[in-house]
Amino acid sequence: MNSLPKDQFNELSYYTLGHHDTVYFIHQHIVDAFQAQTADNSTKPIGLTFSLVGLYLYLEKSTWEDKFSKRI
Repeated sequence: MNSLPKDQFNELSYYTLGHHDTVYFIHQHIVDAFQAQTADNSTKPIGLTFSLVGLYLYLEKSTWEDKFSKRI
């Protein structure tokens, strides 16, 4: 199955947006990863910065736990 990266992103987005976990929002991670993986010369630096910082915070700092524990 040869599909375009955008088609794969759309399929994964459909799954993550329909995910019923109310504590953990996984959709943001695929948005960040897609932005970082498909960046080129036309990508705005701020968009790439936010995606890389978002992935860093999730992978290295696990800040999502802090955000949601404060909300509860």
